[in-house]
Amino acid sequence: MQHYSYYKTLLLLISILSSFQILQAQERIKITVANAEDHEPIPFATIAFPKMQYGFSTNGNGQFLLPQETSYLHQTLSVSNIGFESFEDKVENIIKQKTDTIFLNPKTTMLSEIVVLAEKEDPKDIVNSVEKGLDDFLRKDSYYLYGFYKETIKVNSDYEGYTEAYGVFLISGYNPSYNRKNSIFSYDIAQWKNMRRSQYQLPSECNSQRKRTLEIDKLSRAKSEYLYDGPFNKKNKNKFRYTIDSLTVYDNSDVLVIGFSSLSSQKHSYSGQAFIKADDFALLRIEIKDQDASDILYESCKISRVATDFSLDFIKIDNKYYLKQADLNTSYYLNTDTLKESIQLQGGEFRDNKAPDLNYDQREILYNEMINPLISYEPTFWQVQQRPIAEKVKEDLSKEDNPLKKQFMFNNGRRVIPLPNDYTSYEQMHKEDNIFQMFLNSNY
Repeated sequence: MQHYSYYKTLLLLISILSSFQILQAQERIKITVANAEDHEPIPFATIAFPKMQYGFSTNGNGQFLLPQETSYLHQTLSVSNIGFESFEDKVENIIKQKTDTIFLNPKTTMLSEIVVLAEKEDPKDIVNSVEKGLDDFLRKDSYYLYGFYKETIKVNSDYEGYTEAYGVFLISGYNPSYNRKNSIFSYDIAQWKNMRRSQYQLPSECNSQRKRTLEIDKLSRAKSEYLYDGPFNKKNKNKFRYTIDSLTVYDNSDVLVIGFSSLSSQKHSYSGQAFIKADDFALLRIEIKDQDASDILYESCKISRVATDFSLDFIKIDNKYYLKQADLNTSYYLNTDTLKESIQLQGGEFRDNKAPDLNYDQREILYNEMINPLISYEPTFWQVQQRPIAEKVKEDLSKEDNPLKKQFMFNNGRRVIPLPNDYTSYEQMHKEDNIFQMFLNSNY
């Protein structure tokens, strides 16, 4: 009888949860953003609620889900994409009109105008304009980025580690001089929500007695060096050679492609290109090739000749630019083996309301958890996201003699943030430093 009562209660709970999920699904409607001229979908267009300081991108098919909750009804929805006229309307109007497609009108091309601009401007002047504009375009204060993280490690072309995760990233904001003096403040701190990961059997590069952790901090180290201390730092304008390499269209926008290379074989020994928006000199993308980035990526040891490809992409929400994607590919020798790492952070949603300014101790706690997390795995999340494991990884996991098959971790979907020695409980820590504010307001 007790068993019957237990199963009856369990079925009731499942029924309630199923009803709740259906209700949640009904609270959002699918809308496609398309080109008004040819009705083709516009992938990765920016969807923003300016007054809520919240935004995200359409998917690869130009689609997004519009919330119908009461808190959104009177909000203004803004839809924009580079190269198109923006669209704005109240959410309640869009729902009343049963809108399933929002059309954006293309802007008139200005390529001929930037040809004239490129003929008149010295590339250093364009770089100066970008440098001055970074303070205006990039957020100085912290904001949230809800995104995907992917990391692969290969030794001699064979997988030795694979991680894919969804997390909430606290982006530190554009404060070059401050972040350079306080290295941990330049890190993009994350809390993982769902993760698939193999245990890395390789040792740490700098400590053979310690297992390898996640390498996400390398992304932030590279960003801090190449963006803060790189070719757009006014102190370095005489340390690089600048050229106008081409005039082109990138991400539906007319851009000037500025090439840069180091004039010194000392600190700045890398070269690259920057994609600069022609009408307002906003930095849309930066690409770097560095033949030896060991001093940038490693503090506690010296790795010889770490070849690096690095790139940053930005997306505009309202009048500010946010980090859209960061990629870092490295290659070097580990003993006699070739080791290659590929790290990618891809932004999904952007929120900046109530983003806290964390102090050094708080960042230390999150940073340690970020690079060596207790792992959660929720299969249904990845099914909904339609993000299967890469085919090559699948093949490797299917081999009986491959350790990766045994390394994927599963637990109850919970993870713990460790307490510093000065605290006896999470409640005490929350009262004193409010470190959990960034998670309590998260919608995931």
